[in-house]
Amino acid sequence: MRAVNTAALALLLAAATAAAQSSSQPVQKPKIVVLTFGGHAPRVLPLAEQTIRELGEKSGKLTAVCLDLYKQPAARPDLSFLTPEFLSKYDGVVCYADGGEHDRNLLTAAQRGAFSSAIEGGKAFVGIHGAADLFHDWPEYGELLGAFQDGTPWAADGLPVTIKVEDRDHTACLHLAGSWFLQEAIYQFKAPYQRDKLHVLLSLDTRATDMRVSGINRTDGDFAVSWTKYYGQGRVFYTALGFREDVWRSELFQKHLLGGIRWTLGQVLGKPLPPGTPPEVFITTETGLQYRDVVVGNGKTARRFDKVAVHYAGWLMDGTKFDSSYERGKPIEVVVGIGAVIRAWDEGLIGMKVGGKRKFIAPSHLAYGSRGSGDLIPPHAKLLFELELVEIKKR
Repeated sequence: MRAVNTAALALLLAAATAAAQSSSQPVQKPKIVVLTFGGHAPRVLPLAEQTIRELGEKSGKLTAVCLDLYKQPAARPDLSFLTPEFLSKYDGVVCYADGGEHDRNLLTAAQRGAFSSAIEGGKAFVGIHGAADLFHDWPEYGELLGAFQDGTPWAADGLPVTIKVEDRDHTACLHLAGSWFLQEAIYQFKAPYQRDKLHVLLSLDTRATDMRVSGINRTDGDFAVSWTKYYGQGRVFYTALGFREDVWRSELFQKHLLGGIRWTLGQVLGKPLPPGTPPEVFITTETGLQYRDVVVGNGKTARRFDKVAVHYAGWLMDGTKFDSSYERGKPIEVVVGIGAVIRAWDEGLIGMKVGGKRKFIAPSHLAYGSRGSGDLIPPHAKLLFELELVEIKKR
């Protein structure tokens, strides 16, 4: 669907936007509760709350409820309110806190069980920086988060470090280049850390970082910085960044954090896939198009110059749906292979059978390139489509 060759997409997108704007049903935004306490970064905690609250407001995707726990005594914050009834009011928990040796009795055994059960049952959990320095005497928390911190070899006031982006397609990393150079306090991690049990998003680039600093315990060179995982049915996102005030004010960090939060809430795409979901295996063509047949179909096969009826849905890689014929209840008609649609469609439709569904990932050069399309598809955007071949109308 090429905006420069046809007005069809513009009309469809306008119709979809108008339909969304005219809906009388208010969108129910998920609600997360933000817990900030501890004494290692007291000046940053109020900034963290403010930033998370504003990210929710400005994005319009979630509501962040901040409790101002950082105002309580750092060595002994009162967490008695964390009960099953309290947790039931929220879709997820964001924790930017540290405890060190002061965390041993912050939660009762009943509270710990309720908390882990809530996440395991499907609620979101977001841990930021010192969240990995909490509850060292609670093994289930380590399993939930994915690791405990084991010191800070790279100090916040030391030399800058280089962060390697390991999953550039994840919504928490889409805005990042291949590496990220910044000054920050960087942890190393200990058990239960296991890379094969996590989906690592960011890690320390040991080739471009000073590895002569004292306090390095790991000998395998594996210094993860951010990851995602599942804990039962609950999604977990952790980022070790966020100690310094200037990091919190950085747009790069804010987008990283918002993307991670939205992934835990199930609003956007990203790995890992839900437990039990078979991995998606895509075929990559010479042009760079990736596709897989969700349903093969049993009708006629589409060829070049065929006029076909197609149902479709399209998403940005951050999970934002920009258009869908399903929502209008009517497929569109296109002619295959003549340049009336984007190149990804011209290529991806050929070989489909009537009744089949095909998912494909279109790199920018097979979609809308450097120009983008209107307000919904930005320049250089990689897109995800799902197409259903309804009918071959003419050949």
